[in-house]
Amino acid sequence: EIWVPRSFSASVLNSFNLAGTDLHGTCSVWPDHLQAKTVLSQEGLVGSCLDQAGLQKWLAEHQGREITAGGVRGVPTHFVVVEDGQRPKW
Repeated sequence: EIWVPRSFSASVLNSFNLAGTDLHGTCSVWPDHLQAKTVLSQEGLVGSCLDQAGLQKWLAEHQGREITAGGVRGVPTHFVVVEDGQRPKW
């Protein structure tokens, strides 16, 4: 079985609403940066257990900003948003 998370563009996430999706409760978010989640986490680029307000705050702090992870530098244009408890263990 293959698990594929959803990736959203930053412009879509500006108006992202948990109530308007099939996400319930909290979620985790990180740049869709083709780096291991552990690498992104070490760089402070993973938001976990975020409610609607927390997700919006995390995105305001991280989108449109240059990041470096695993020796790769860039400005992410897409972010992965996953409902907590609905993903495989890392």
